[in-house]
Order: sequence, then C-alpha cells, then structure tokens
Amino acid sequence: MDFDYVVMPVVIVVLALIVDGLGLRYAFAVSRRPLRRGQKAIRLVGAWAAMMLASSVATLSAYNAIAMHAFWVKHPPAGEFEAVNGARMYIHCMGEGSPALVLDSGLGDDSMMWAQLQPVLSKTTRVCAYDRAGFGGSEPTAGPQDADQIVEALHGLLGAASISGPVVLMGHSIAGIYIRDYAVKYPEDVAGLIFVDASTPFQDRKMGVTMGGGPPPWLLQFAMIVGVPRLIGMCSSHGSGENTDYPVMKSEDRCRMYYPALAMELRAFGDSSGEASRRSSFGSLPVLIFSHDPFGTLPRKPQSADEKKRQGMWDGLQENLKSLSTRSRRIIVTGGTHHLFEERPQLVVDEVTAFLEQIRGTAPQPTTYGSTTRE
Repeated sequence: MDFDYVVMPVVIVVLALIVDGLGLRYAFAVSRRPLRRGQKAIRLVGAWAAMMLASSVATLSAYNAIAMHAFWVKHPPAGEFEAVNGARMYIHCMGEGSPALVLDSGLGDDSMMWAQLQPVLSKTTRVCAYDRAGFGGSEPTAGPQDADQIVEALHGLLGAASISGPVVLMGHSIAGIYIRDYAVKYPEDVAGLIFVDASTPFQDRKMGVTMGGGPPPWLLQFAMIVGVPRLIGMCSSHGSGENTDYPVMKSEDRCRMYYPALAMELRAFGDSSGEASRRSSFGSLPVLIFSHDPFGTLPRKPQSADEKKRQGMWDGLQENLKSLSTRSRRIIVTGGTHHLFEERPQLVVDEVTAFLEQIRGTAPQPTTYGSTTRE
C-alpha cells in the first residue's frame, strides 16, 4: 500500500476530525465560562483557527490523493513488472533492434522523465526505461542503496526482462555514477555509455558542496503529502505539439516525490562514488557526454564568485569524463539546463541515434574523438 499517498492522507483526515471535535468541545466550554469579552474572543478565535487549519490540510491532502490516483487509473503504466530479489521492479521497453538502449533517471525522477525521448529513440533500436528501487513503479528494497546494489538490481531486471547482449546505458545526473559502476562490474555487457549532465565520483567533496542541501526532507515530504504542489498549480500542465500527453504526465509525476529512496541514495553517494571509481578507463568503449553550459546565455540570476568557481570546477569534472575512453566525445548543450534533454530534445535524439549507428557499424566512426564541442 502507498504509505505517503494512501495511508498518510487517511491519518491526516482522522487527526483533523479529532482536532475539530476537540475544538468544538473547547469552544462550547469557553462560551459558557464567565470570561471577559476580549479573553473569550481570543480563545474562540484560536479554537476556530485550529479547526479551520486542520480541516484545510485534511481536505487538501485527501483531494491530492484522490486526484493523483484518479489520474494514474486513467493513465496506467505501459511497461511491465519483474520480480528481482523478491521485490517488484518496473521497466518499459519500446522498439526493436540492438544494441538495446537502457535509460536510467536522475535522483528524484523515475522512468517518466524519458517519455518525450523514448518513443523517438525507439525508431532506431529497442529502448528501455526503468525505475530504481523505491521510485516510480519499483518497490523499495532493504539495505543501503549504493551503486553496487543498484547495479545488481538492474542486472537482474535486464535478465528477467530478456534483454540480452551488450547494452548502451544512458544515465542522467546521479545515474551517471550507476551506469559507470555497471561498466565496472559487467564490462562484457556494455556496448557504450551516454552521460547526460551526469554526476561524477566525489563531486560533492571536490566542489565543496553538500549533497541534498536545501529544506529538510521531512518538510518537503509533508508538503508533497498534503498537496502543496497541486495547490500552487505544479500538477497542472497543458501539452502541445506532437506529444501532447508528455507535459501533463510529467507535471503529475513530479508532484509525487519518493523521499525515502532519494534519501537512501544520497546517504550512499560516497560509497557509490568509490565503487564507480574502481576503474579509471574503459579502453576504447564508446562514450558520449552531454553537459549543460554553466556560463551560457540562458537567463540566470547573477552568480557570486564562489558559485562561478564551483561551476568552473563542475565543468572541469565533466571534461574529465572524456578520459574514461579513447573513443569519447563531449557536447556542451547551449540553451540547456540540468534537464537539457527537455530543452534540446532534437539535439539529444540526433546525437544518440548517430552514436547507436556508429556502435552498430552502420555509420562512419567520428573523426573527433577526444573533442569538446558546443552545440
């Protein structure tokens, strides 16, 4: 059962009923006491305010849960569920051909984030997007969620889904650590790596930043449970163009966060970094690197000197990814942010398609290995 969006809304409604009942009882008692008019008014206003707050939170939480489940009943998952080490994992495959392209999402996202690219890329080969443990349709699992455990789960999932042969792994953000570790543990099963604005090992220490900074996770989780994002319109979007469903489904999906799984991966980032660093080079394995331009023309708020320094260090870490292979290329995507595949989807599709064709041998090999270009 969904704890955050089924159990918790019920608990909040029950608590609100209790608060309202006690509040009414208190207000009735106060109204009968021989108090000064000002004291009585203050106490009655406080009681009614508490009841209104409790009722509002309960109503919003219940409405959010009902709207969320109604939406996904109308838009059921198109993929399949496989049992991996006693837990259910979700994977959605489209298209035919080899090598298969496996899409791994960034922290806090699930396979829905690839819904814009996957149908287009599936015209070239078989493309599979999956959910890591605790995200999307995949059940959480016990134990630390470091790179090795995530890799073992993915390896088991690909086997259960009959995805054979070397695959190309494409990872966004923190998934760059995981696809790299997969190539460390199963080099014979990897035909290529695609890093999409990917995390690099120990980037937090090297850049002097704290992974998972910002408001405390419990506060964000509570805001999601009671439906604050829906209240401010984050769950509502209207599609246009070829894939009209994508913006709608993406906005609904992002109004649901998976904080326990997210926190487990953040806690394991140091271990994951060490595991992914066990091999510094993959020889001549094809590697494609997409990075956003931290100093581009995209409108941004003014950066402090420290922020500019960190961005320069991040750019250097992205550049160092080229050292993983003698057949690597890096593309700095102008006009793109961390989710550059949403802002420049055609560029990503064109480059990934060409990358797959080069691995197959149906397109000429690039003459620009080791280069960094701005596109």
